[in-house]
Amino acid sequence: MRRPWLALPWVVILACIDPAAQETSPAPMGEPYMVVEGWPTLPVGKPFGRVYGVAVAPNGEIFVAHGADGGSANATPISGDTIFVFDAASGAFLRSFGGGLFRLPHAITFDALGHLWVTDSDAGEIVELDVFGRVLSRAGAR
Repeated sequence: MRRPWLALPWVVILACIDPAAQETSPAPMGEPYMVVEGWPTLPVGKPFGRVYGVAVAPNGEIFVAHGADGGSANATPISGDTIFVFDAASGAFLRSFGGGLFRLPHAITFDALGHLWVTDSDAGEIVELDVFGRVLSRAGAR
């Protein structure tokens, strides 16, 4: 007695393990990360706290959101500056701001207008700032 249906699973299995069917294209790679010794240069008396976000401004400056002198689950805004700005090429410290603005600055990004957006995960709000730290708008609960 012939059972041709028994061959069907083997045909499916062999089709699935065909080497040509297994080939995939690698994902495109961007520029690799590399460590640059001495980058960035921090000002005396202003060490990094925990770093929570990094964003590149349209002009190439690097903005870093960090916890400054605060930890997590802060009941009040962190007194130290929570946003540091660096020159991308040299790592030189340019300016800082954000003291008293955030309880825990988390994700940061720039919009098409060059405005910095910072989420404050402890305060439950989003803050829009200019590149010098002036508050343009706030949304959410404080």
